[in-house]
Amino acid sequence: GVVRALSRHVWLVAVINGLLGFIFNGFSELFPLWASSKVGGGGGGLGFGALEIGLAHAIAGPCGSVWQLFVYAPLSARVGGAAVMFRAAMMLLVPILAVFPVQHYAAAYAPAAAFWAVVVVLQ
Repeated sequence: GVVRALSRHVWLVAVINGLLGFIFNGFSELFPLWASSKVGGGGGGLGFGALEIGLAHAIAGPCGSVWQLFVYAPLSARVGGAAVMFRAAMMLLVPILAVFPVQHYAAAYAPAAAFWAVVVVLQ
């Protein structure tokens, strides 16, 4: 029955999926607020206007689509499956989030091309 289907592993997958959905949806909603805050004066943001925020999303969206459509499946098959890819992604999430403040310094001091490269990679 339904109770037997809800084993410990099913609950674990459901909880992890819910937490990741919460985190990534939160990021999607907070990125425009953070990106629009000032670079200087303690704002800690990127100083983006609506055009730059839209451009960041417009660049990141197709990059994510290309990753999912053409890179993820062959890479997953090569490294041992979705579980290995999930573990690797979770391990990479910590250093990526730790490096996130680099975007603020790139906005203040880096050339435009380097800054946008950082934004696209970290978004």
